[in-house]
Amino acid sequence: MKDQLTKNLKRLHQRLQDGVLLTGINCAFNHPGIFEVACNAGHDFVGVDAEHAAINLETIENLIRAADCHGVPCLVKLKEGTEVEIRNALDAGASGVMVPHVLSGEGLSAAVDATYFAPRGRRGVCSAARVNAHSSWDIRDLISWTNELVLLIPIIEDKEAVENIDEIIAVDDRIQLYEIGPVDLALSLGLDLDRSITNPSPELVEALDLITRKLREAGKKLLYPTRYPNSPLSVEEQRAALEKRGVAAVYGMDTHCLVNAFRSFRELSGS
Repeated sequence: MKDQLTKNLKRLHQRLQDGVLLTGINCAFNHPGIFEVACNAGHDFVGVDAEHAAINLETIENLIRAADCHGVPCLVKLKEGTEVEIRNALDAGASGVMVPHVLSGEGLSAAVDATYFAPRGRRGVCSAARVNAHSSWDIRDLISWTNELVLLIPIIEDKEAVENIDEIIAVDDRIQLYEIGPVDLALSLGLDLDRSITNPSPELVEALDLITRKLREAGKKLLYPTRYPNSPLSVEEQRAALEKRGVAAVYGMDTHCLVNAFRSFRELSGS
């Protein structure tokens, strides 16, 4: 299991560097079966949406376990970027964490400390944690595996973060992937939420362009959410929009996929 997961996690990093558009499914339903379906669909990663869904730590661990069975990297979108939240998700075996509402360089520095072991960070080591197979693996391998491969993905989704984007990017050169939360960013900027993802307002486009330009100049990659396939855009239109924004990785929601599938099936009625 560990070897396959490591292989696929290294593959994710390599595809990211090669400029291949990565895809993943972020799951809000707290059932391992949904994870198995997402893993079998051949995505680069799966995610646990612990920020917005009714998912506790025990469930997070079981969902990661389901992903591990398929050797698929599992990212956890945290409720908040505290040291405890980050450590708990990673000790449970997550391949990475998505940290919401990163506002400043100081905030990201704290997340780096909580994610990585010395010398990169200050995370405490527990050899008995699930991520170390409950003491069955060499703790030195866990430390090197974590500091080399585990993903810390800051989410830029606030006006304050846009204002501090330079200091955020400067925190850790090894952080390669940043996410933008366009809906929360539109809300923070006082803009129309109906124009946040599929049809962003000019003011939001200006903020998005600033963030993506700063990331591109620093050699960073962009992760972006999408409502596809529960979206008015076709796959060609969606792909073109992602390419125009320079998106390197994209994820959809299990809820959107199910809504679209259930609605499509109803079309058989002809009414």
